[in-house]
Amino acid sequence: MPNLPALIRIVVITLLTLVSARSLLAQSPTAAKPNSLSTPKKARKGPRLVKSVRKTSREVPDVYKGRVLTVGSGGGVVGLETAYSLLDDGRLFSKTSKATTYTFLGTQTPENTKRVFWSVEDRCQIKKTTFDKPGNMYRFVQWRKGVEKHRVTWAPGDKTLPPNYEKVYTGFMGMLPKK
Repeated sequence: MPNLPALIRIVVITLLTLVSARSLLAQSPTAAKPNSLSTPKKARKGPRLVKSVRKTSREVPDVYKGRVLTVGSGGGVVGLETAYSLLDDGRLFSKTSKATTYTFLGTQTPENTKRVFWSVEDRCQIKKTTFDKPGNMYRFVQWRKGVEKHRVTWAPGDKTLPPNYEKVYTGFMGMLPKK
């Protein structure tokens, strides 16, 4: 029979190994917590993330061939611009003027994506609107497909802004995930 101190050492080492393995398992990646794009099932009033994973292309907004809607703001003392791009396949990206790459934020539902593009294309008539009056601080809505590009830029509070652009900006910002 092995001596008692050696047996105690083996038991202690085994317990420490099990505790260590359990803590490593506890630190493993877990499912993402819901953000502002997903809402509880009881009060589903606004946009939400698609729960299933869809295979999409690796294209980022700069080289995407379909429609891209970009909404953002910038200016001020720093002059930093922050832009959020929604692709017509539902993928949502963000980028600042200092960044060299896009950050993937999530995927919008097909219904919400269609509604956002409809608001800009039909309600705001962005293809027929020419409005470029940025102030020190500015906001913008931009629509692009291939080489065709239309952009409306305004200073917050501008009373001459064509109708619905402020609503589109506010609604778009409201569907972004909270940081």
